[in-house]
Order: sequence, then C-alpha cells, then structure tokens
Amino acid sequence: MVATISAICRRLDCLPLAIELIAARIDLFSPQTMLTRLQERRLDLLADGAHDLPERHRTLHNAIQYSYALLDERERHLFRTLGVFVDGFDLAAVTHFGFDAAALQALLNKNLVQAAARPVAASTLGAAERRFLLLETLREYAREQLTINQEADLMQRQHAAYYLQWVEMVEPELRGSKVAAWLERLETEHNNLRAVLTWALATGDSMTALRLCGALRVLWDFRGHALEGKRWLEKSLAAGVDVPLAIRANALSVAGELEQTLGSHAQAQILVEQSLALYQSDNDRHGVACMSQQLGGIHRAQGRYAQAHFFYQQSFTLFHELEDKWGIATLHIVLGHLAINQADYRQAKVLLEQGLAGHREVGDKMWIEFALPGLALLALQEGKYPQAILYCEELLLLAQELGDKVGAVDALNQLGRIALHQGEFAQAARYLDQSFALAQELDYPLLIASVLTQQGNLALAQVDFGRAHRCYCQSLQIVHQLADRLELANELENLADLANAQGDAERAIRLLGAAASLRQVIGVYLLASEQPRQQHLIATARAQFDESAYATAYATGYAMTANQAVAFALAHFAENAR
Repeated sequence: MVATISAICRRLDCLPLAIELIAARIDLFSPQTMLTRLQERRLDLLADGAHDLPERHRTLHNAIQYSYALLDERERHLFRTLGVFVDGFDLAAVTHFGFDAAALQALLNKNLVQAAARPVAASTLGAAERRFLLLETLREYAREQLTINQEADLMQRQHAAYYLQWVEMVEPELRGSKVAAWLERLETEHNNLRAVLTWALATGDSMTALRLCGALRVLWDFRGHALEGKRWLEKSLAAGVDVPLAIRANALSVAGELEQTLGSHAQAQILVEQSLALYQSDNDRHGVACMSQQLGGIHRAQGRYAQAHFFYQQSFTLFHELEDKWGIATLHIVLGHLAINQADYRQAKVLLEQGLAGHREVGDKMWIEFALPGLALLALQEGKYPQAILYCEELLLLAQELGDKVGAVDALNQLGRIALHQGEFAQAARYLDQSFALAQELDYPLLIASVLTQQGNLALAQVDFGRAHRCYCQSLQIVHQLADRLELANELENLADLANAQGDAERAIRLLGAAASLRQVIGVYLLASEQPRQQHLIATARAQFDESAYATAYATGYAMTANQAVAFALAHFAENAR
C-alpha cells in the first residue's frame, strides 16, 4: 500500500494540488486502480475538484489551463512544443525548434519549466550543459495542446530528425578519448531516443528506425541494454525492407553483435552473414572488413577456429589495403584471443600487446578493454599473478569509467579466478559475489554461466561439494540452452572433477569422455592452465580401475551426444537435490 501511494505521488510530480484532488477520489477508486489510471491519462482522473476551491483550482487541468492562458503566443507555442520531449531536454534541442534562450527563460520564470537537478555530462568543449524538463503532468497538457493545434505530427517529426542527427554526430566520438562523457549523454537522452523509435515504428518510418538503431550499437552493448536493443532491431528490421543496403547492413551488424553479447551464437551468425552479403553486393570494402572481423569472432566463440582465422585474415588484409590503423589494431587483438584458444601463447602475447599499443595511440578505450582480459589470462597462465591483477584492475577502472557492466563482470570474475589460484578464498568469494550480482542485473545468460563456473570452482576448492554441484549444473543448463559446445565441454570437465573429488571415479571418466568427444568435434584445445588439473584427474580416476574398465567407461561417455551428456549430468544433479 505504501509503495503504491508513493508511486501515485511520483506520477503526480508531488504537486500538492494534484495530490489533494486525487485524494478526493479515494472513495471511488483503490490506490492501485488510481495508479493504473494515472499511467494511462492522469488529467482525466483529476477532474471535478472540491467545490470550495476557486474555479481555476477545481481541477488540475483547469489550473494548468489558467497558467497557459496567461502566456503570450510565442510562449504558448514553446510550451506545447516541449511536450514532445521525454525526460528532459537541453538548450540545443530547444533552439532546433526555432526558439531562443529568452523564450525558455520566460517559461522558467513562470515555473512551467524546471531546471534539472544536475547538468548533463560534459560536452566536447568540456563545459557542462544545463538540462530542463516539464513535469509529467504539464507535459501531458502540452501534448494535448499540440493535438488541438494540429501540430503533433510536425513536432514529432522534428523531434525525431533532431535526435537522429545528434546520435549520428555522436557515434564517431565513441572511438575517442571522451567516450565516457558521450556514453553518459546518450544514456541521459535514452528516453527521448526510445520515443523516436516508438514514433518511427508507429508511423512506418523504417529508415529513421534503422538509422537510429545502427547508431546506438555502443550504448546498447556497453551499457547493458542488449535485450532492449535486440527487441528494437527485430521490429525495425521486420519493417525496414526497402531501405538502402548500407543502412540495413549496419542494422543487421548491430543485431548480430547484440545476439553475440547475449550468447546466441547461431542467430548472431545468421544476421552477420546477411550483413556481409549486403556489404559485398554494395562493394563496400570497409563494411566487408568489419563484418569479416565480426563473423570471425562468432566462429571463435563457437570453437570453429579455422573458420575464425579465415575471416580474421580476410578482414586484416582489407584493413591493410584501406590503411585503417584502427582496424589493424583491432585485428591484432582478436587474432591474439584466437591464438590463446589455439594454445599459441607466445604469439598471443605479441598480438595483444601490439593491439593494445595501437588502441592506446588512437585513444579507443573500448578496445583497450577488450585487449586486457587476454593479457590477464596469459599472465595467469604464466603464474605472474601481480601482472594479471594489474591488467584486471585497469579493466575494472575502465569499465567503471565507461559504465560498462559487462566489462566490470569480466574484470571481477577474472580477479576472483586469480585469487582462487592464489588460495585466497575469502577474497575470491568477494570478487565473485560482486561479479554475480552485476551479471544477474544485466540478465545476460553467458555472463551468468561464466560467473557460476568460477563460483563452482571456488566451492570445489573449499570442499563444498553441494554448492559446487549446484553452480556447475546451473551453468551447464544455461550453456546447453545457448548451444555453446565449447562452454559445454568445459562444464562437463568441471563436473568430472567434482565427481572424482566425491569418489565417483566411473562417473568422472564418463564425463571426461563426453567432454573429449565435444572437443574433438569443435577442435578446441584445453588451456595450458587447465591441463595439470585434468592430468591429475585422469591419473586419479585410472588408478581405481583396470585398463579395460577405464576404457569402457571412457568410451561410454565418448559415444554420448551432447544432449545425452547433459541429461546424464543433470540426472545426477536431480538425484542429489532430492
């Protein structure tokens, strides 16, 4: 009840008159019904106020109308125009509609416009910009006046044109040193951008929808909005069939990137292959280079390293021909990650350091972020814990600066992993708990699975077999649903280690056989840092059987399909849960 009443007050902008008027309706409507109606159309609910009030105060609508009537025509025009903005605006947006600072100041002086509590992030000139807003109750009246004056469609078009132009201007800045400030400004305008997409789709303006979606790649991917971005793109791509090839190709690329972030590798591949085909048909070499790199990343994530190398090399060649320093530095990084997967650690280090240096030179903080986890992993492989920690701490600081929760999850997860390797269990638990909370907030399945795996490793090291089993099996269920065969093999090996620790050597051998079969299919090498653990596991399990019994158990696991292996693992999980 208290929460509902608080929500009602917020919907009424905490205006005393509005609260007084709605309180008079308590005999007619429950608080929850009031809140629902306010969300639909608040001014209608605030009609027919107390009769002992002056006429202009009997309804909130009349009170606003009285203030509106006192404005001159220019002020009234600006007031109703401001109704198109959602969650605020700045002076630049006002001037786009042909008004100046004096007109805005007049509405500020008459308390019809409010100054926001804090300015938006610094602009390219380094100066903070003031932000303004209409209270939602006033905004509803302003929109009503737009409709009455037959200006709503025109103002919505101008609003959409302004924000599309602004976002496309901002997009190149996201590769620069001021990316954090620009991301914050994009986040500040997010509700206006959502309003543009809603309007564009409702009116059939698929060109605007797809151009805007294409320019919001970084905001959606780095600020934890991948699920939302995916939904906007699905609607926009379905509507935007007859648009220029480059616009559709870019939107398909963004859709593929978001699917990859969410762990949907197969869908990501379909979308990016469509994008690549469009760029090829349009003879856009830069687009082909970018899509080849993106497609290489999708193949790498699925353990198809030969295909990944083919597309990376194709991209690398094109970026060299185009003399694109950014693209070359980027390919060094992704090829470095591929070299880690293929156990070529010396080459991986060279490539990652070259890529990191290149992106430090151009100031691209997002790709610096992408290089650091690989270098941290290499340092961990070599037992250089202080160096690995330094890389992860830089990653965490960058992620916090950019508001990149995915990067923060990765950094904290890696720090937890390093602490676990050092035997610092309490510190590992703190890092992993923080990482898991962020991953749950984002609700990205692959991230959640990754943290669950590390939490399972920690529980196993602490001989907490029940918790280790729960963590591993929850992660297994997620990666199986995502059809991620590489992570599936990793999880089966983790469960094999757990089974062996619990004294169930036969189960461990079967799970190892199933994991080996998956690795054989996808051609994935076990990381060097994981090999001693598996060698110890195999030696311990073999010691409990003769060669024939060991071979039989291993062959039984090896013959399992992925679905059978998962069912085998989860059946034991279900037995233990009872």
